[in-house]
Amino acid sequence: MIRCSFDEKYVPILDKFGLSTVPRSLLCLLSYGKKEYICQEEVPVSHLLIVLKGRAKILTYTEEGKAFMHSFSEEGSFIGEVELLTQKKGAALYVQAVTPMECIGIPLREGSAILRKNLQFMNCLSELLAAKLMSANYNASRMVLYTLENRLCSYIEMSSPNLVFEEPLTQVSEILGTSYRHLLRTIEKLCREEILKKGSHGYHIRDLSALHQRGRGFYSNKSALPHL
Repeated sequence: MIRCSFDEKYVPILDKFGLSTVPRSLLCLLSYGKKEYICQEEVPVSHLLIVLKGRAKILTYTEEGKAFMHSFSEEGSFIGEVELLTQKKGAALYVQAVTPMECIGIPLREGSAILRKNLQFMNCLSELLAAKLMSANYNASRMVLYTLENRLCSYIEMSSPNLVFEEPLTQVSEILGTSYRHLLRTIEKLCREEILKKGSHGYHIRDLSALHQRGRGFYSNKSALPHL
């Protein structure tokens, strides 16, 4: 994580969320590298984050150490809002950067009381959380109805900003709740259909449009997020 001073060019984004009255002395810019953990379950969350650039995946781990995918956090979303509202010290889930990320940070220790008294911000946050809940409920039903291919295509699209999918397949099979063999068969099918192409360092996306269509936006929350 790299911390920088707040840049006034982001004031319009604060206005969008009703945060323009937050003291500038509390604000900062936080940058995270690819694959860096932004939050870890039960580890205290230091800042409420507004994602300016980049994408992160939200995960939970079982007692056996297996990962399960929840969703992605994208531009315009918050990280740490649940901990702000519940006043829970430890993070509820793991959040890991898929790409380099840049965020506005507000320290929870100094800013929590200010944020919770800000009615405009709390109303905005309530709307975003309601949209996120609706999306989660919708995805829960689609988990039963959609095939592995649908979920895999969406996951690959969201995880491959440079059109190259490089994640270890054993880990991907855990995250998507399927067997390694079933996952491999599905990827081979996508290669035969020339949607993917196997390379020396992963799989290259040959047909992004077809991949997007197959994925049906399963893991994307973009429609529920404000445009920055």
